[in-house]
Amino acid sequence: MRLFLRPNDGLFFRDGRPFSSGQQTEGYSIFPPLPSTLMGAIRSAYIAQEGGLIDFLAGEMESAIGTHSSMQKASLNLKGIFVGKSDNEDEVYYPVPKDLVTVKNSSENELFPLSLEESDFYSSSSLENVLTYQGSEVVTSPTGWLIQSQLRKFLLGQKAELTYLKPDFIIDEPKIGIKRNTATHTAEEGMLYRLTMKRFKTADHGLIVDLSGIDQLAQEGLLRLGGEGKTCIRQSFSMQTNPLSDQDIKLISEKIEERRLFKLYLATPAIFEHGWRPKCLGDDGIWKIITNS
Repeated sequence: MRLFLRPNDGLFFRDGRPFSSGQQTEGYSIFPPLPSTLMGAIRSAYIAQEGGLIDFLAGEMESAIGTHSSMQKASLNLKGIFVGKSDNEDEVYYPVPKDLVTVKNSSENELFPLSLEESDFYSSSSLENVLTYQGSEVVTSPTGWLIQSQLRKFLLGQKAELTYLKPDFIIDEPKIGIKRNTATHTAEEGMLYRLTMKRFKTADHGLIVDLSGIDQLAQEGLLRLGGEGKTCIRQSFSMQTNPLSDQDIKLISEKIEERRLFKLYLATPAIFEHGWRPKCLGDDGIWKIITNS
């Protein structure tokens, strides 16, 4: 199941920095939201649809969305969160991979790959192999998105003519507020705050959620999401979020077998057992094959 979430208002997703009344005046936002945020919103929508909080706390929805303390037995699986658009030509956008850079302060949107070739670059990294840029220009990591056809080219190792979408279809919308005394309805001193909401420039753009194991959830309706109880209209989304065909995956497997190298691209944030390092990556930077036997 793939859902397209069309926001009815600006959205706000807090990061991990403190935002305490009277101490921190600005609430910082991240975008798109973390998988945990969407998981909570989807579970809440399912609870509202299937009977309410009492039935959920009684364990009657455990097989679908788990309990208040565990999702071990839940069939719900969140495959990914993406930005995209839903119109006559549906499209999914993906974060620009970290090994692609663009020329600093350039008005162009061309991307250039980093490589493992030897250079005069020095790093404090504990890993032997460091990705570097081989050109003479000053480059930077861009903030933007790849459309599906461009991500497919990247994953297949085609490095020429890669371009990205600049994030100008997402607007920062500052919101100023102040806490009021509930008895006198007057502003409280030192309680001024500022939030930066995120708003899509057009109604065609929104968030795409790829789910499985929860087919009972109605694909149309409202979904509360993010801070301040903002809502999105949810509807079905037809386009696949995986840009690779079975033939593409076969080709990639053959290249890995031949070169003994591969690249891992994460379209959504991940926290592994050792933080950024997957369990199968050894201290020497070599991937290990791990079995359950």
